[in-house]
Amino acid sequence: MKAKLTVKEVGGLRGEHVYELESGKTWLLKSSNSGGKTSLLRALSAVLSVPQDGDFGKYPREEAIKLGIQTEDVSPKEGFVNVHSKQAEVTLEIGDVTSKYIVTRDGNYISLPHNGDPRFLLAGVISNNSKILRQLRNVDGRDQPDDFEWAVRELSKAARYEDILNLLKNKRDEYSNQVITVNRKVKDRERLEKEETNLIQEKTKLDKKLDDTKFEDTNIEELIKKREKLIEKIDNKRTAISDEETKIKETKGKLNEIKKSIKIIQKENKEYEAELKKFDLEK
Repeated sequence: MKAKLTVKEVGGLRGEHVYELESGKTWLLKSSNSGGKTSLLRALSAVLSVPQDGDFGKYPREEAIKLGIQTEDVSPKEGFVNVHSKQAEVTLEIGDVTSKYIVTRDGNYISLPHNGDPRFLLAGVISNNSKILRQLRNVDGRDQPDDFEWAVRELSKAARYEDILNLLKNKRDEYSNQVITVNRKVKDRERLEKEETNLIQEKTKLDKKLDDTKFEDTNIEELIKKREKLIEKIDNKRTAISDEETKIKETKGKLNEIKKSIKIIQKENKEYEAELKKFDLEK
């Protein structure tokens, strides 16, 4: 599979640079000092790690700062962007999938990658400033060289196992409540339809009685008023039935969304259960 990386105004790289990559081959990057090697690696790391909402979370953000992808909060300017430019842009095309990351000098996001994963910075990057090498050299400042508990905590999906289970339970409860709501609304609609049928039958009887009544009949005005009230009631019932139909459709739509969410959560849950089997979390 081939990929194309387009880097524009990132770090020390001025202008636009395009690189062609191909799986199964080793990509060797050579240049003189200050030639843009680090900037290129930052660009690739950014487009693969910046999350869709732009929020790295505390632990990965520390790594993003150390790797030059993010800037300290005290800094007013984004170091990822070339000092002479207003914004930096990175585009990664792999097959039919395109990821784009655009950030301004002020740190505002214009475009965020759809598939960025902050965990990539913890295990997918090997450089002098990467987490693993800092730890092995005992200059990490957080973890000792032989303490890789963070790998399970930060990289494994099993760390979110309990949260996912609770989310799944909440979704199931929400689904059950929506089912109860739909059933109640269906019964309400059936009741309204029955009342409408009774009113129509009563109106039909009145219509027949009016047809059989002579105009000189003193009760005709009263019958007409009664008929008009019945027509009004029928219209109200029909409006109520229509409203119930709309509510039922809306509720069923919510049910479908919940079903989709449950399927996604169940899939993740299976992945987490599989990961849990790989780790002895008590150690």
